[in-house]
Amino acid sequence: MFVKSVDAFDYANTGEKLAELLDTFIEEIGEINVAQLITDNGSNYVAAGKILCLKRPNMFCTPCHAHFIDLMLEDIGKIPKALKVIQNGIKIAGYIYNHTFV
Repeated sequence: MFVKSVDAFDYANTGEKLAELLDTFIEEIGEINVAQLITDNGSNYVAAGKILCLKRPNMFCTPCHAHFIDLMLEDIGKIPKALKVIQNGIKIAGYIYNHTFV
């Protein structure tokens, strides 16, 4: 749920400052209404999540799994057989997009 937009440049440097900022949102929304906090995988966000989970034991903090999936797919793309399939798919897609009659 989108709550509001803030300039977090001064907060994003350390986990403690980021935890302060996120804690203000939790207070504004109400702790009872927050079940999970999903953050970026950066070390400052992980630290902020740990701080908030210690302060609020009924809340779960998890990193965004899209980054993990991206890293896994990147590694799969390095496997020679998978790389060949990907390259063939790129060629086929390129052919289709460059030849409108297809």
